[in-house]
Amino acid sequence: MKKLSLVIVLVAVITSCTKGGPHLSGEWRSKNNTVLVITQEKKTYFVKAPSGDFMGKFEDGKLKTGTAMGDIQYFEGKDKLYFAGEEFSPSFWKPKRSGFKLTR
Repeated sequence: MKKLSLVIVLVAVITSCTKGGPHLSGEWRSKNNTVLVITQEKKTYFVKAPSGDFMGKFEDGKLKTGTAMGDIQYFEGKDKLYFAGEEFSPSFWKPKRSGFKLTR
């Protein structure tokens, strides 16, 4: 019984460590019709934005972009993104977790 409990705990820890973050893949639009296209591969998010292409990891409720434009804030309860002074809502297009990779 102890071994089974240990296995269950290990599986839970490994699963929680490998989870990349919320499912943000897809097209996001602002009221100004600005479009962000986000794809995800494991823990890395790839973002195509009018200001350029970048990638980052999700930490503390934010997609860390490392750009001068700032991070992308995600509000799960509202399913909204906030970036560069705009609020984005998901569009109808939502691909699976894996998708295209951006090239520079």
